Amino acid sequence: MRHKGQPKPPPTVKTLGRAAESRILAGEPWLRVWSQQLAVPLVTISKKTGIHLGRLILYEAEELIPTQEELEAIAKALGTTVEEIEAV
Repeated sequence: MRHKGQPKPPPTVKTLGRAAESRILAGEPWLRVWSQQLAVPLVTISKKTGIHLGRLILYEAEELIPTQEELEAIAKALGTTVEEIEAV
């Protein structure tokens, strides 16, 4: 239980819900699932990370794989950790 003034814990695959986990396991791109479940548009992720929108679109389509630094920046923009993103 959270107390007043304490920060929210970072989202995890489990807190995104079973539907999100199922979507990822069924092969849907992880970036699409995370951004849709958390209601964070790619434009916002691009502004927060400094990663060009075109690259994010390629990541979402799974045509490119982000570098470790980019993955860390995306995780931070989504308010979570790389470990949580890679958990599925």
